[in-house]
Amino acid sequence: MPIKNIIFHKHMKFDGENDRALKPFEVKQICGRAGVMGFEDIGYIGAFDSLVLKFVKGMLKTNIKDIKPPFNVSANFSQVKLISNFLKTDNIYYILDFFASWNLSFIKTLFRAK
Repeated sequence: MPIKNIIFHKHMKFDGENDRALKPFEVKQICGRAGVMGFEDIGYIGAFDSLVLKFVKGMLKTNIKDIKPPFNVSANFSQVKLISNFLKTDNIYYILDFFASWNLSFIKTLFRAK
């Protein structure tokens, strides 16, 4: 979905339990939606409030730590279907067992984070 402008209303989000400030990676992910290549030449980021804009600018300047293994990965429905086709089974136990076993030669080609 092409988006040219991202306007922050606030710098907080509800995480399912509490309101908390957005984390740097969340701000960068949201801002990355502005000006999607192929649709817009440039994207714009703003805020309804100067304090929120200052917060967003600060988060954009913050370095994000690299993700270091091990880390948890959950299978979405598309991945379950893909593994089901690969294993030629509809048995959810075998599919999830395969996913959990981290067959790295399979994972490297299908679930590689970029």
